[in-house]
Amino acid sequence: MKNKRKIAVGAAALAVVLVSAGTFAWFSTTDKTEPNIFQMDNFDVTVTEDFDTPDVPLNPGMDVTKEVGVTNAGNVDVLVRVKLEEALSLLVQDDTDGVDKLKVEYLADKADAAGAQYVPVSISDAMITAYTKAGYASYSTNTPTDVTVYRKETTNGDNTVYSYLAYVTDTKQLVQVTPQGDNAATPDSFNVMYAYNERKDAGSGQYTVTATHGKDDEVLDTYYADGTFHDVVTLNFAANVQTDGAALGTDTVWYLADDGYFYYTKALKGESISEPLLQSVSIREAAGNALKGATYTITPVMQAVQVGYDAAAAT
Repeated sequence: MKNKRKIAVGAAALAVVLVSAGTFAWFSTTDKTEPNIFQMDNFDVTVTEDFDTPDVPLNPGMDVTKEVGVTNAGNVDVLVRVKLEEALSLLVQDDTDGVDKLKVEYLADKADAAGAQYVPVSISDAMITAYTKAGYASYSTNTPTDVTVYRKETTNGDNTVYSYLAYVTDTKQLVQVTPQGDNAATPDSFNVMYAYNERKDAGSGQYTVTATHGKDDEVLDTYYADGTFHDVVTLNFAANVQTDGAALGTDTVWYLADDGYFYYTKALKGESISEPLLQSVSIREAAGNALKGATYTITPVMQAVQVGYDAAAAT
């Protein structure tokens, strides 16, 4: 009988996730001067973004386009402010065998990972391509439902080794598949174990810490152990954005105030787009392995209010 072996494949890399959201407030209505006719003004203000989603996990030295501004698609002038909410969660490191890597847990049931402390281990399209180039081919005989399996056959004399790579088809979550049965070439079935990384506890059962960029109580620094967090995760602001807290410059179009909001320094006219606030996010070389497996999220939150007569007269 031929021997059969299984190679469990895991992936651990720096992952920086950037998402966006908008909060819109203070819808207002006015009446026009025609007698007995009342018409609602169009109040339509949204966060505008150009986000260059990376196809592979980020590594130190990479830069990702993340342009953030505000669009006023309505017909009323507005005053706007934007805050950049940031969140960070780190994963547990495992060096028990002398190799610096992320700790991976294999769970038989997805329900076991319902707690917030577990993060699915994913495989990228680039990594799948690399495995196929290395000789892994699609395999579908008696494979688990909703799981994509690749297999590589390696023959050495009379011994054939079967190595498997598998992931959940829809989510690309890595799974460990173990062949069952006596036929090494065509297993009767596979046992499935789902791969998860474990988040590092930031205290009181919290696995993610958040902060508003520019505020003094920057909790990301306390969670990131190697110096100042923003020394390695850098927000690259557009021209004429002032973050130094000094007196407002004559050419400043976005100003970071003590409350953590970036204020647009003029009324945003109807049917217009603001100058950009943010251009990109970069991971400096200094990060090294300190952010390996980290999840970083930046969320622009926008508030807008219609310009009143007094405010308009003052602009």
